[in-house]
Amino acid sequence: MATAMLDSKAIPSNYTAYCPGHAEFYGRVFHCWRPQGHGTVDVHKAIVDSCDVFFYSIGKLLGIDRIHYYATGLGLGRRTGIDLPSEEQGLIPSEEWVQRVYHHKWYAGETISVAIGQGAVTVTPVQLTRMIAAVATGGNLVQPHLLKNLTNLKMDRFPLAEDTVEQVTQGMYGVINEGGTGSSLKLQNVDFCGKSGTAQLMSYEAGSRLGKKGKNTNGWFVGYAPRRNPEIVVAALVQSGGWGSTSAAPIVRDVVKAYYDKKAGTFQQPAIAQSSSSPAANQSLVATMAAQRP
Repeated sequence: MATAMLDSKAIPSNYTAYCPGHAEFYGRVFHCWRPQGHGTVDVHKAIVDSCDVFFYSIGKLLGIDRIHYYATGLGLGRRTGIDLPSEEQGLIPSEEWVQRVYHHKWYAGETISVAIGQGAVTVTPVQLTRMIAAVATGGNLVQPHLLKNLTNLKMDRFPLAEDTVEQVTQGMYGVINEGGTGSSLKLQNVDFCGKSGTAQLMSYEAGSRLGKKGKNTNGWFVGYAPRRNPEIVVAALVQSGGWGSTSAAPIVRDVVKAYYDKKAGTFQQPAIAQSSSSPAANQSLVATMAAQRP
């Protein structure tokens, strides 16, 4: 969303939104994850602190088709071509899609949820890994492979302006290094960047009624290093994990740390912990990709 805002120039780069913890769009109140709000927020602070109200606001201004253009251009809602069977395509909705599938027009109110990755949006960990690598490399969409060594790498391009890449990657650096939602993840001597996400599976009210308060969200985190032209990109999804910053983020940090420890020759194999036999134990899925330097 930040990339679409900056690269399209449909919204001024110095645009700000005021977040009191909620906002009303089209007669409905949408909440920010932080009940007390974030105050006045620009695009950098919105990425660092993961302000929902800011992204609701720019989603309304961008519109669904511009969101669709940038999201699919960066590989969301499209198969990556990874050499695994039955790869899911995912979905980024558009006006054409809703008319073709549901035979009615797109309702503007639905754009607000799409703007934070909710609503009809579905993506895979591999897609998110590839997308973050593309943003951080200025638009290089690498086709992932399950190979230790690879020649003749296939790569698509979705060119992004230098200023767009600079601002978005600086925001993701701030998530970890400027007191953002990943502030507990700092790695010594590693230019570690990332973005947290929490996918709501049902409304908070429904979760409370069903006794699933705190377990009605999936935790996401996508992290990479270094800030520009990354060597490694990792995405983690923890089912029913709650906040992505506390459930998925430590997994990503540990994978990135192990990568750099191995490079430095200081990696120590951790002891294997006994897995929980509880059927309710959280399940996680991790996607890791080495990003191609231009």
